[in-house]
Amino acid sequence: KKASMPSLVPSATKALPFDMVDEVDEEETAKLPWFRSMVFNFAHHPWFEAFFGFLILANSLVMGMESQYEGLRTGRTVGHPSTANLADGFWPYAEEGFEAMNWMFGILFLMEVLVKGVALHASFFRFIWNWIDLSLCILWIVSAFGTTMSVDPN
Repeated sequence: KKASMPSLVPSATKALPFDMVDEVDEEETAKLPWFRSMVFNFAHHPWFEAFFGFLILANSLVMGMESQYEGLRTGRTVGHPSTANLADGFWPYAEEGFEAMNWMFGILFLMEVLVKGVALHASFFRFIWNWIDLSLCILWIVSAFGTTMSVDPN
């Protein structure tokens, strides 16, 4: 017996080498060791998905605010007339706040991928959304640690 999330994906996508929807085989999950079964149930709980959906929306909002801040800062730097009346500290501690939120979101999304990886093992790679999540986490790691690591080209 399989329980699955409702699919909005046309049936033509079955030709793809991965699944668009995370299907849960209840017979297979009953055979899991207790810890992995607990993590599996946690990762597939509706509140888990809702929490990370909320984090995606919050992260989008923060990214929009950061873009606005960078635009205002750049406009002030080049002397654009629309930014002439801005005070020197128009968003105090904005850079530190955006950096802290970037780390917070990055770590939380990395934890999501790790929990799903523990829950699904090799099946993790069957679902396209997990590939997207993993790719974004790798990009975050590279951007977060790549700027602090020095590489000597010689």
